[in-house]
Amino acid sequence: MKRLHIKAVIDTNIFVSGTISKKGKSALLIDCWKDGKFNLVISKVIIDEIIEVLNRPEIKVRCNYTKREIDELIELIWTLGIVTPGLYEVKKSKDPKDDMFLACALEGKTDYLITGDTHLINLKYYHGVQIVNVVLCDILFYGYKQIFIQNHEIYPHTKTQST
Repeated sequence: MKRLHIKAVIDTNIFVSGTISKKGKSALLIDCWKDGKFNLVISKVIIDEIIEVLNRPEIKVRCNYTKREIDELIELIWTLGIVTPGLYEVKKSKDPKDDMFLACALEGKTDYLITGDTHLINLKYYHGVQIVNVVLCDILFYGYKQIFIQNHEIYPHTKTQST
């Protein structure tokens, strides 16, 4: 499958939200990545955080993914993601734990950092990387997501034609 040239880092909170609600905007964004609409840039540190957070008891209770689906997601991240070496260090965020996302975005020369963290979103740009929330990603992937949403009956009043 041919992937587009858009590169983005996805914050852990987006992955977690996507596993809690399979029909929410975060889940749709993850599906856009899986379907090759953009390239995921990620680091080992971010992957480790995703694994740690998804294994927290309070998240497991709310998660709509099975253990197998979570393992498959992590395997897919390793397989399809562009894993940076993790050599960059950044000290910019109000929350030092979020600096790893900025560092990964810079090291991977990404177009976007997609996050739900307001303090990162308020930066808007960091050294050429646009920092956006999932709602703004709707604009980036609107046509694809609209088709996806309709086909999965999030808007049941919208009829789709069979091919």
